[in-house]
Amino acid sequence: MNRLTTVALLSIFILLSFSPHHRADAEGFKLRQALFDGVNGVDGLDNPRQVRVSPDGSYVWVTSADDNSILILELDEFLTPIQIFKSKKSLDSETELKLEGATGLALLDGGTSAIVASFYDSALSSFKKDDQSRFIRSQIITDNLEYELVFKSDKSLSDIDDLGILGAWGVSVSSDEQQLFVASYKSDAISIFDININSQLTFNSKINSNDLSPNMLGKPVSVVYSQVNKELVVAGFEGNVLNIFSQDEHGKFTHKQMINNSENTQNLLVNPQYLALSSDSKFIYVACSGSSAVLVFKRTDEGYVFMQSITQSETHGSGLEGVATLALSSDGSNLYAAGEFDKGVLQFKISDDGSLDFEDKIHAEANKIEGVTSIALSEDGKHMLLSLGKKDALYLLKKNE
Repeated sequence: MNRLTTVALLSIFILLSFSPHHRADAEGFKLRQALFDGVNGVDGLDNPRQVRVSPDGSYVWVTSADDNSILILELDEFLTPIQIFKSKKSLDSETELKLEGATGLALLDGGTSAIVASFYDSALSSFKKDDQSRFIRSQIITDNLEYELVFKSDKSLSDIDDLGILGAWGVSVSSDEQQLFVASYKSDAISIFDININSQLTFNSKINSNDLSPNMLGKPVSVVYSQVNKELVVAGFEGNVLNIFSQDEHGKFTHKQMINNSENTQNLLVNPQYLALSSDSKFIYVACSGSSAVLVFKRTDEGYVFMQSITQSETHGSGLEGVATLALSSDGSNLYAAGEFDKGVLQFKISDDGSLDFEDKIHAEANKIEGVTSIALSEDGKHMLLSLGKKDALYLLKKNE
């Protein structure tokens, strides 16, 4: 599988410039600032894939799949880029950075540390703030297998795929920050890493389809962990499948449930690309890029059951084409979704029973919102960050006072 095929398959696209104070038409948020790659000295937004904001709202992190980078910005009234790491020889180390196809992103330590998953380098890289308040590369984890071997060879890699992070895509951290979970497309696996007090990673174990049954995980790209239920939920992009694993008191995971694309899911579980878990762990929201739908599953004593689907017919015919990102407000009252091949950001009200009601579409008159690859919300609900793949851009929106 060549790079272009894989990029198209997983919707890896393009993003940075500066343009403050544009009015947003949707009530609630207005566009505060727009950064574009290569404009006004901004770098690191060529095909941004994930954006995250620290809990205190001070820092914003962005991965770029085409700049092969992680960009760090400060957030005050506006965004200010402060540091960038790219896949080249580091200035303070002979160790080459492993950020080719940087996609997945998770934050630790109040947003002062980050872990990046690199698809083409099949690597995890960690970064942290040092004693001089500068960010440094902390750790690189990889099997050091060549790109040609992983992506162009038909040879089985099971004997040398020790870490299970080939084609690493989605990453998730447990709420107690004790473990990291990695969904890897080429390994067809979920890998578990322990996190120590210094945010250093140690490989714990992996779950792959070879150990379960052929293709069972369906080439996973997203994973979420429920601390409440000690359960791991995995989205298989190619297999159109969700798998749920239960963790015992010793930390071992056992397969609990599989949800396939079928009449039971209205045949809409196609290319599940992103998962969001409600704070009480009762509901899973699934962005299905292949069907341009958001699905809702409810946890019961018998397992997760399909509850609702949201398609273009429920959103006035737009907003969900190629949907690949979701974000939940910290108070659990709203869910935001956007289609990578569409325009705007859709806002849904979350009812007490977990169901979604379409409320509004966020867009802007200038610097149009389109091709959104990731949404991040500040803990206080005042800011929304958007990465826009096709526009090579990062937008800052602020809630109306």
